[in-house]
Amino acid sequence: MVGGGKLFETIYRITGNKIDEIQMEDLIQKSIFVGRSDSGRVVEALSGVTPLRIVSLLRKNYMTIEKISGLLSIPKVTCYKQVSRLKCAGVISKGPSIRTSTHGISSSYTSALESYSVTVSNEQVEATINWKDGTKDVFAFD
Repeated sequence: MVGGGKLFETIYRITGNKIDEIQMEDLIQKSIFVGRSDSGRVVEALSGVTPLRIVSLLRKNYMTIEKISGLLSIPKVTCYKQVSRLKCAGVISKGPSIRTSTHGISSSYTSALESYSVTVSNEQVEATINWKDGTKDVFAFD
């Protein structure tokens, strides 16, 4: 199980949409599949402070661009670009739409990875990713 009861209760409370664990697990599995297919793109997408801060926020929560932007005090344009890059790399997954006002609905996002670490030794870089489905990938680069 990827998520957990509390996460889905929170989504329901925020969105009014009942999302079951199977649907959310499927969304996250699709992101993991993309991420595992191109390790270089994952590592590149995670390089920098802003992407790492975004993934950290999304590790246990679903958030909209507006919320991420506000919490990190970054412009929405920067946030959109980083989220798009992370999504294309399979690092984050698009979640349910959230009603933001009486007229607006925004997409929410969550992280597909549980943790990420980088080790540099003897001119080699090793990136370790623990995905939310319990799998682990280790990528080595010269």
